[in-house]
Amino acid sequence: RGTFKSVQAARAAALIGWAASRLNDRVGGLVFGDPVVGMQHFRPSRGRRALWQLLRTLTVPGTTHDRSVDHLASALQRATSGIPTGSLVFVIADLNREPMDLERIIGNLIQRNSVVLMPVDDPADWEIPPMGVTTFTGTDDTLIEIDTDDPQARQVYRETWLERREILQAMTYRLNVILLPIRTDEEIHVS
Repeated sequence: RGTFKSVQAARAAALIGWAASRLNDRVGGLVFGDPVVGMQHFRPSRGRRALWQLLRTLTVPGTTHDRSVDHLASALQRATSGIPTGSLVFVIADLNREPMDLERIIGNLIQRNSVVLMPVDDPADWEIPPMGVTTFTGTDDTLIEIDTDDPQARQVYRETWLERREILQAMTYRLNVILLPIRTDEEIHVS
């Protein structure tokens, strides 16, 4: 609803990048998720040219998505060893996943850097609209059939999302990481 998660993530990255550039801070980034292109690393540097290169990359549509590869975990592991100590790291990603898998990796990242987690949320992540019997593909390529007209099924769907978000919030509290969710149905500069 509103816009795609990737578009909202790119908007957030652009706002953060422009703010940092305006303060004459260095801006860099890791763009990940496209298995054909692979992970793209932009070294932190000052100036608008470096920011433009990063933003141009964010406008290129992805080719495919390979659910069997955890692109976020790979990007965070690379960031742990490739980012200068003392950096402020914004992780802008779809975190509608099992958050405990990330705790160790983020724990390693925060040993040398400050981290802000920015999960990109779509209202359909927590409240599935009634559409009748619908088939979804799980992360392991299994087919899952849900009767979205069933209020109990919708409630279980919502509770599962809330449970994952509570685990993420607890993890960020334990690690002393800032959590700033952004939504696809709201203007990014308002979030």
